Amino acid sequence: MKNNKFYTFGQPVTLESKTVFEPYFNTNPLRSSSQGFASLYMWSDQRWDIVDGMLVHAGRGWFGQGYDGPFIYTPLSLDGTYDPGHLRRVILACDDALRDPDMGFRVFGVPKEHVALYDEAIGDCSGRLDNRESWDYIYERSDLEFLKGRKYSKKRNHLNYFYENVDFVYEPVRQEDAQELSLALDDFSRRKAEKGVEDELVREEIDTIKKILPEIEAIGFFGGLIRIDGEVKAFTLAYPHTQNSVEVTVEKADDSVRGLYQAINREFVASLPPEILYINREEDMGIDGLRQAKMSYHPHTLQELYGYVLEGC
Repeated sequence: MKNNKFYTFGQPVTLESKTVFEPYFNTNPLRSSSQGFASLYMWSDQRWDIVDGMLVHAGRGWFGQGYDGPFIYTPLSLDGTYDPGHLRRVILACDDALRDPDMGFRVFGVPKEHVALYDEAIGDCSGRLDNRESWDYIYERSDLEFLKGRKYSKKRNHLNYFYENVDFVYEPVRQEDAQELSLALDDFSRRKAEKGVEDELVREEIDTIKKILPEIEAIGFFGGLIRIDGEVKAFTLAYPHTQNSVEVTVEKADDSVRGLYQAINREFVASLPPEILYINREEDMGIDGLRQAKMSYHPHTLQELYGYVLEGC
């Protein structure tokens, strides 16, 4: 049963929300990839409001935590500065507006650099969570583009095999490619099902990606695709995160083609403008296989993000 209280908070995230969010995003580079416009718009049950001058994004449920209650991401100030007392007032106002009598209320997406701030603001009436499954994987652009060194030898072997044996074309993603991308997603889903590894999360992800394909350009996505024999076999969708970084929100490929995942990753990164130095490939959601895959590309850093369970503030 839906918490009706949640749906009275602010308003849903729409395409028109982007112009409201951007000034707050521009002054808060430490926000997580989950608190980027593309992610907020893609996933259901996301709402927002301006609370005492701060931009607040609210959601329901948090994968990997066994938690289905209301939460907010870290509130964002317009100038990127924070006062513990002001922050406390905003969080407690959201607690009052959103708290579920059975599931409570939480704050997610607090960067390591702000933990001391949050401890001062609400530490007396909350418990801190180590949300390892939500930490963002951030890579140096040069590492993903050139795969230099022994640590990338297996990746290079797969990539070189692909380049030497597969006749392919790389193209930027255009809005008119939406139908072909949808068909590629159908193929991806079918292969997962044939292997017996399709689950609820995979199906939800596929449905969510399909939902936004007709609005690629309106959302602000950009990306690339690889065609083999004229058919889309891999594609990436990304979104600007900071002045020198992008977040890769979607990456899909036919894993029966050796080296294709390495190729779509490398070709997309190589196509980025020179000012982009870092690639945020989002979190692993606590999924072992996804964590192993992300670690195999040797991230430059993991952006540590924490949560707080409010208890009787």
